[in-house]
Amino acid sequence: PSLAMTDFTRLITNSIKVFESLAKNKGIELEFVNLSPDYVSAIDAAMIEKVIDNLISNAIKYSLQNGKVTVVFEGNDKKWTLTVKDRGIGISKKARRKLFKEFYRGENAVNSKIIGSGLGLLLAKNYVTIHGGRIECESRENEGAEFKITVPYKKVDIYSRTSDIDDAPSSIIPEQIPAPLGKLKMSILIAEDNTHLSNFMYHALAEEFDVSLAEDGVQAWDMILAKTPDLVVSDILMPNRDGFELCRMLKSTFETSHIPLILLTSLTEKAQQLQGLGLGADDYLTKPFDMDLLAEKIKTIARNRKSVRERALKLINVEPDDHVFENELNDKFIKKAVEVVRRNIDNPEFGKDDFASAMNVSSSLLYKKIKSFTDQSVVEFINGIRLNYA
Repeated sequence: PSLAMTDFTRLITNSIKVFESLAKNKGIELEFVNLSPDYVSAIDAAMIEKVIDNLISNAIKYSLQNGKVTVVFEGNDKKWTLTVKDRGIGISKKARRKLFKEFYRGENAVNSKIIGSGLGLLLAKNYVTIHGGRIECESRENEGAEFKITVPYKKVDIYSRTSDIDDAPSSIIPEQIPAPLGKLKMSILIAEDNTHLSNFMYHALAEEFDVSLAEDGVQAWDMILAKTPDLVVSDILMPNRDGFELCRMLKSTFETSHIPLILLTSLTEKAQQLQGLGLGADDYLTKPFDMDLLAEKIKTIARNRKSVRERALKLINVEPDDHVFENELNDKFIKKAVEVVRRNIDNPEFGKDDFASAMNVSSSLLYKKIKSFTDQSVVEFINGIRLNYA
């Protein structure tokens, strides 16, 4: 986050002003109780503004007609808290358990025909967590809900200008977080046209992976060709080029066929899933989903490289018709790679440049494909084949 010392009275007042007309139209009283009027702390104002906006918006949305929404702020030299309380339809105990884990909406919200995706609270939790804080909810059905944010006080040298708040961008474009020195992160491209969802996934995954974002299938394909990511996560329903077409292109192009793909879909029909799997998608997630599940699927694909390596090494003793990979391009590549190493088994001068030349690919593409299939460098792959042969 981009931290700057921020005046909370101004920040919260600006957010409340945005929703005054909405509250008035529903006959809802919007109250701000400011217990620390001169409080400043270091935050990413754009992120926290989005959190405040989401909580106030939800409180008004789920309030009963002629109700009341109360925003309470208090800060000291240890922490600051923001509480948003409504007297609306409330949230059941079952729904509260899932509230910050999935893209989830309570059954009473769905049944009440109130429009919303359930995504905002996930984004809010993520932004609060980034600030080292926590978000909690207390509620009873038909009595209302209370959301409380608690964030540690932080100080930096530079004070934010008024414009830092007033001109905060409507959508956050996340900066690429560099990998720690000496540790190369697995690179992941997320293709998703829903900006809030893609930003949420970015922040949820960026600590463990090197994440890039694409707004649609066309931009994703350009980025895939330019960056060759280790894995792609793609929504199915996207403008310009959908996830199925992106999958087909990815798996039918030699330079990219080795890249695993996870499809995100709100379509639960079996025919749709079979279509994606038939095109070569490596896995599926149906919305709504738990972010921990997506992270685990990514890690599982990475761990599966070990079994692929073992299968590749066993190629020495298999018949040419036996399949190592379902994807024909990948199958032909790995078989040819093993065959090239076998032909040079007694050549001590045979190295990665000779290997790339014999495979008719660049050294960088050879490395990427061998690394993707086996989690080994080219030299390790050559030595492994030689050792196994011996």
